[in-house]
Amino acid sequence: KFLTGSLLVASIGGPVLAGSLLAGPAGATSTCSGGTPVTTPAGTVTVNPGSGGTSGTIQVCVAGSPAINGTVTASGAAGAGGVGGYAVADGAQGNPGAGAGYIGVEGGSGGYVAVVGCAGGDYIPNTAAAPGAGTSDNAGNNVVVSSSGQQSNPTSGPCAAV
Repeated sequence: KFLTGSLLVASIGGPVLAGSLLAGPAGATSTCSGGTPVTTPAGTVTVNPGSGGTSGTIQVCVAGSPAINGTVTASGAAGAGGVGGYAVADGAQGNPGAGAGYIGVEGGSGGYVAVVGCAGGDYIPNTAAAPGAGTSDNAGNNVVVSSSGQQSNPTSGPCAAV
């Protein structure tokens, strides 16, 4: 449920959030970092406003759940190089199966947009997303499909289950 709901939020709200939120120091890893945590019934919400009004990050964290633990992070940046950002659900490594991986959307200047995902590992924060070598973006995240024509269909390894 966590990853399904997070994917829905990431795929629908990702491009909107990436354009309106601006990147801060928190990253889309499966653990919370930075900001001021506030405990809610749904988990811990951490808001990290970034620096100088040109960047920001919001991160929702779930820890201590018997089902799925991890984070949902939306982050973006505006700078001389353009605007970019991401919205990613990233499961904790202790989760079963594909729940230990990540799924989300990212975009960068020049109109690059990609769906990223892998059944294992953490998303590498990438507010300057651009095509990389093969089926990865420029930060090394697995690209499922992108506006530049990249597409992955691995048959083995942790990303094969996406």
